Amino acid sequence: MTEIIFTRHGHTEWNKEQRLQGREDSPLTERGLHQASVLGLYLKGKGIKKIYSCSLFRAVRTSRIISAQSGISDILLRDDLREIYLSDLEGQQFSKVQELYPEKMEAFSHKPSSFVPLKDGETFFEAQKRAVNAVESIAKENPDSTILIVSHAVLLRLIFAHYSGTHIDDYWPKQGFFYPCSLSSIEFHDFSRKISLVNSIEYATMQY
Repeated sequence: MTEIIFTRHGHTEWNKEQRLQGREDSPLTERGLHQASVLGLYLKGKGIKKIYSCSLFRAVRTSRIISAQSGISDILLRDDLREIYLSDLEGQQFSKVQELYPEKMEAFSHKPSSFVPLKDGETFFEAQKRAVNAVESIAKENPDSTILIVSHAVLLRLIFAHYSGTHIDDYWPKQGFFYPCSLSSIEFHDFSRKISLVNSIEYATMQY
């Protein structure tokens, strides 16, 4: 059995400013740095062999802090763990985008299957396929191991919608955005996948 533990990167400047990030980037805030540090301390001694991180800097910075605090030295960067690509929407404040594209953003928030991206952006289904393929690849590469994946809010929702067997339109109201540095996990057996934890920050409330 392989266990993959998932987390989202720490809180960022654009999170604070309520901007859409996608594949654009912004630095971690002091809060985000602290979140990553607390998570790294919690994961120390948990038997995690490797960290697979999205290659965007906010995820890489989170991974490096976790590595320093936990002693997990092996960090592997992957482009296929990047956040959904939102093209020209990236970097804009959510409130402004809602004014410019009300129907598009209503779909983004409440009916992702009908979201139509600008230009060369990704649909939610395209991002989900990419993410699940990445997760399956990582599980296959690491039999009988415990692995940490550091990724993003939308991608984590899409991953867990898939492994729960739930259509993304039905999953969206059930599970909100994943908290920064939250913990989720899936057990990968030969012929089955079992979700054991979703979007938990209980470890952090015990240490603050």
